[in-house]
Amino acid sequence: AGTWPPVNFTYMKSALIGNYLRVVAITAFEPSTHTGFEQIAFAPACEPSAAAYVRLRAVSGPETPPFEYLYFNVLIHSNPLPLDAKTFYQALFSEQTLWNATFAASSQYLLPGQEGAR
Repeated sequence: AGTWPPVNFTYMKSALIGNYLRVVAITAFEPSTHTGFEQIAFAPACEPSAAAYVRLRAVSGPETPPFEYLYFNVLIHSNPLPLDAKTFYQALFSEQTLWNATFAASSQYLLPGQEGAR
């Protein structure tokens, strides 16, 4: 068992996507070797057997194609299965729709005074 990532990248950033979506983005790059990766992952509510849907783009040198993404359905206790881009983005849109509906009533902004009366 090693540590992850196996390389210390000079530049690494992680972020959550959206206001309350359960979607994480991680990007890392090592300029001296031109290697790194970009990853977006989320646990889709529409696919209970999936631990996560993952979009991955590896950078393995200066000649790496700029936007060659791989998509996976990562299962618990099993190898990742290939996933097509359409399924990934449909599930991501479903997540946004689900959480927008869930939080719509509680995320109304009300301003006091004249600003709130507009």
